[in-house]
Amino acid sequence: MTAPLLSVDNLRVAFASATPVDGVSLSIRAGECVALVGETGSGKTLTALAIMGLLPGSARVTGEIVLDGLPLPVGDDAAMSRLRGRRVAMIFQDPLLALNPVRRVAAQLREAIRIHAPGLGRARVDARVAELLRLVDLEPNQQNLAAYPHEYSGGMRQRAMIAMAIAHDPALLIADEPTTALDMTVQAQILEVLRRVRERTGTAILLVTHDLGIVAAEADRTVVMRAGRVRESARTAIILGAPTDGYTSSLVAAASRFAWERARVIPTAEPAVTEPVGTLLRVENLHVRYPRARTVRGTSVHAVRGISFALNRGQTLALVGESGSGKTSTARAILELQAPTGGTITIEGRDVATLSRRERARLRPDVQMVFQDASGALDPRMNVEQLISEALPQTRDASQRTREVAELLGRVELSAVLRSRAAHELSGGQRQRVQLARALAATPRLLVLDEPLSALDVGVRGEILDLLIRLQEETGIGYLLIAHDLATVREIAQRTAVMFRGEIVEAGATSTVLGTPRHAYTRSLIAAIPRAPAPTEHSQPAGAPPITHRTIGGLHE
Repeated sequence: MTAPLLSVDNLRVAFASATPVDGVSLSIRAGECVALVGETGSGKTLTALAIMGLLPGSARVTGEIVLDGLPLPVGDDAAMSRLRGRRVAMIFQDPLLALNPVRRVAAQLREAIRIHAPGLGRARVDARVAELLRLVDLEPNQQNLAAYPHEYSGGMRQRAMIAMAIAHDPALLIADEPTTALDMTVQAQILEVLRRVRERTGTAILLVTHDLGIVAAEADRTVVMRAGRVRESARTAIILGAPTDGYTSSLVAAASRFAWERARVIPTAEPAVTEPVGTLLRVENLHVRYPRARTVRGTSVHAVRGISFALNRGQTLALVGESGSGKTSTARAILELQAPTGGTITIEGRDVATLSRRERARLRPDVQMVFQDASGALDPRMNVEQLISEALPQTRDASQRTREVAELLGRVELSAVLRSRAAHELSGGQRQRVQLARALAATPRLLVLDEPLSALDVGVRGEILDLLIRLQEETGIGYLLIAHDLATVREIAQRTAVMFRGEIVEAGATSTVLGTPRHAYTRSLIAAIPRAPAPTEHSQPAGAPPITHRTIGGLHE
């Protein structure tokens, strides 16, 4: 039997107060794709960083990591620098953090090529830059070569980072959640790029992910981690079809809820959107333009082009579409964070544009927002109690605030024990619940939910979705959901509007829009969804443990 390309044996990563990776063993054969899956804090990314030799100096690494029959010198940064990019490379979840913001993309690609080939002439370097860009589906034209990372879309940045990583055809490419923050269509394109790289260069891929749909589509074998240890390792078809470990079974069961083929379609027997009594939000002929300092033609970007829709009380309307489609610009206009350049926005029958400053101030608590990135939305200097108390009306005295904070914690199913913790001491799901509690403190009639689930593990995603559904049933609140996960949309939204290049190209009952789409763009969104495996009798055995997180050294991992 051929020796594996990569062999990890009994890997341990220890810090002063914890051992987040404890005895991990795995292997990857040349040209193979192996998925490393598990919840937040399971040790997936630390395992990947250990292989790359990128752990901080405070980490103590033991065990053996062998690449191409030779032990990797993970404790010797100078030696690892000679191997990184040439024999083993890594692409990260957020390319904005990995790319240099003050250097043009082409210059960074040239640097990636020259670092292991310093004697290569300019013409050959430029030819390799063009070859790499074409391999990742980026045209090597002047516009793309001269652009800075912030001038690229999210998908383009991810392609550029892949191009840099494969500049020297590494034997192993580690992809850490490479598509998590991307829209479905862009996600499918990036996965196709990785597939092509693997086929053309023979590069093996270690895919770190929590998306079992992607695992089913891409991985030959899968390694499941929990609490720093490997729980199960086998061919992907076995892991997803007949898991033997209880935790793996619970992961598969949680993922099956969000599988496109099995997402429930909620009933659409709500009041018609033309009924004035039931209308919470009405948008008519909305236009949003942004000034553009540097442009070849025109002086502005027309982000939203004359869209109209309505949302009833107690209803969820989903706005779906790829990045740049105008979803967020629409939400910003509704929240008065961006002035529209045309059209009307009516909330509870009141045209926002005609209201006085005082009337707008009274209306503001009625419309609240929950952001995708709870870490960025919560003040790191405040604890949970302060974060929620700050959002309460200023008329409350200290005893009222304490009582209402406790009530809000209960409504979002957070333990009172957490009230003294800072945001960084909470899990992603807990931070999202704090965001919800802050939004609910103002007793809003409308919540704008901007990708509230996309950054969460699959088990936590289900918990937050159930919470949102329960809160809506109890309060009659309306949700404007901005999302790219169409399975989630089917679970919660009665109506869906599909946006493309600033326009609504299709709208109606969710069951109709996503079940029998008329527009080609809607069909392309649905076609891009990774297909999860079919459930089996092994998917949720009795006694399977719940998907949970763990605390390491007093902090949530």
